Amino acid sequence: RFYGEDGKPIHSVIGKTTGKERPINLQWDKPYLASVKAKVSITTVVIGILRKPGLENWQKEQAILAALTLPQNEGEATHDFAARVVKDMEAQVDKAADDGKQIHYAIEKFSDNHGKAPAQTPWNDSLVSHKKFTPQVRAFHEFCQHFQLTDLRPEVVIKGKQCSGRTDLIAHSGLLGC
Repeated sequence: RFYGEDGKPIHSVIGKTTGKERPINLQWDKPYLASVKAKVSITTVVIGILRKPGLENWQKEQAILAALTLPQNEGEATHDFAARVVKDMEAQVDKAADDGKQIHYAIEKFSDNHGKAPAQTPWNDSLVSHKKFTPQVRAFHEFCQHFQLTDLRPEVVIKGKQCSGRTDLIAHSGLLGC
């Protein structure tokens, strides 16, 4: 991921040969990124160098569960069964990623709507934009109460000299005094 000087994300470019929008390819797009003085996302840097053992273990577990729960069809070749297991595992990973994005969005909407003083906002289920994620938003509300959070600002762009990015949330904490 890259960000322009204005802090806006740059997710794609227009291809020279096709004239169509396509994802950024570092091998081809370095001159363009330099010309717009793009900054690399700090998340891209960190994800590129740090392992994610919790996520890696969870993905392996999904593969094992898929292999244990999917029956091998009669006459199905082992490599075909393995391909089906991988496909099932990937579907579980994709669903979890989609749920994570929706939870993120629901918490962001809560922060947008009640961010001035969420700790003083009494809980009720109508505070949640997507009812499926009521438990997660409620847990976030309890977190806000515990740390006495005020002035919630979700998705804030942070610009540095060599890298930029977005932070999920900036807030003031009455408990921590900052």
